[in-house]
Amino acid sequence: MTQRIMRSGVWVPSLKNPKWAFPPDSPDAESVVIRRTVRGTAFGLDFNFSAVSPRPCVTTSSEVVLKTVSGEPALVRRRVGKGQVFLLGFCVQDSYFQTWKDNDETSREQLRRLLHSLTEDAGLHAHVYSSNPDIEAALRTNGKEGFVFVINHEAEKPETQVRMADWDSGSGGSSTSPTNMRSSSTR
Repeated sequence: MTQRIMRSGVWVPSLKNPKWAFPPDSPDAESVVIRRTVRGTAFGLDFNFSAVSPRPCVTTSSEVVLKTVSGEPALVRRRVGKGQVFLLGFCVQDSYFQTWKDNDETSREQLRRLLHSLTEDAGLHAHVYSSNPDIEAALRTNGKEGFVFVINHEAEKPETQVRMADWDSGSGGSSTSPTNMRSSSTR
């Protein structure tokens, strides 16, 4: 068993004041944070970020796409038939939450770019995409008409680019053009 299994609680990141919604029974259980620096190039992008809770693995029939500076696999891919499988060598949730605790915007953005690159490489494209992870964009359709919801979740930087693609409104046309938006919110 790993030390991660002993951890519990729900971490609620907030741009102003990250805090535990349900603190762990023992605060000492959260004092040990195992990190690895992920550094390299994948999907045509350079990565250099801190990953938390590494998941060591030995590859036998797969390709190591990205490594930690200590040489451990950070991203492994195996092609199977017409598809592919990715395995991350770290805990995404722990890594993402740690970026908030450390106020590490660079690692947070690189982690987001890596996850987005995985879906793009797999040929998966969202019908609607917000370039700002703190501003949610969602598309709801009924086959005849559609609505785009853009929600600002306390974004410190209220700008985003919302891209809509491959959506057929039922009228025979589809939208593929990005829209720049600036949101305002009351705090």
